[in-house]
Amino acid sequence: MTTANAGSIGLISGRNELINARVRVLSLVFGGTLCVLVMMALDHRLAHEFREYGVAAWIDDWDVSVVGWYVGRIMRQPGEWWAPVLCGVLLTIFHKQTWRAGGFVLLAFLPGAINGLLKWVAGRQRPFTGQEPWDWEFFRGGLAGLFEQRNLCFASGHATLAFAWAAAMAIALPRYRVVFHVIAVICGLQRVVSNDHYLTDVVAGAVLGIVTVKVLFRILSRIVAPAREGPAEGMGRTRGPSTGDNAGAADTGNGIHDSRPQLALPLAGHSLLQRAGERPHAAHAS
Repeated sequence: MTTANAGSIGLISGRNELINARVRVLSLVFGGTLCVLVMMALDHRLAHEFREYGVAAWIDDWDVSVVGWYVGRIMRQPGEWWAPVLCGVLLTIFHKQTWRAGGFVLLAFLPGAINGLLKWVAGRQRPFTGQEPWDWEFFRGGLAGLFEQRNLCFASGHATLAFAWAAAMAIALPRYRVVFHVIAVICGLQRVVSNDHYLTDVVAGAVLGIVTVKVLFRILSRIVAPAREGPAEGMGRTRGPSTGDNAGAADTGNGIHDSRPQLALPLAGHSLLQRAGERPHAAHAS
């Protein structure tokens, strides 16, 4: 094969890849737009169904059902502030990456701050508060409305925090990522069933929370030097050679093997946060 033929083949291959990339982007935009339109069409119907059948009152009204009220409060807890704080503290104590793992989970609060700005920009009111789901009053209340938000619902703050927490925890402990996201889905379901939010509010909050955490991961993965890949098995520390269940454990340099779980970050293929003191040790070894 001549150099000219090889160059032509490479040029054609590059064009095909560009065309395929554009097709994927257009398909994603079209599919996403279609999904949004379908969900917006369901917003009004779902809200009325939950209200007419008494589901919203059962899960959100103490006078209707004490049991339902408690069930609703339990379902919404992953979207409360204490969830990332508690998990951050526990990861700082028990995770191999200590304070770095805990600090990463606390970044779940950042999407919540963005959500407050988004609510003001969208100006959409909660169900049955005087406006229809397709009524949007952008920048509601002017600049003062940014600090005095009342009955604004797009996007759901609980869903945003719950899914941001789930995404961060899935990065820290990837083995349990399905569990974390199921818990976040339960929280989002409560926000819709109780008529505190429309379906699109919760979906928007989920997207905001997950995407923000993923973007933060990509940024931090380029700032913080990567640690070893993959999570280690078990918790605690053991003495002796790294064999059997402790094969993935870290050697602290004094004969103690740290088997606490690492951050295994699938997006970049390596751990995001390097344990304090590991970088100088690696540099010395090289």
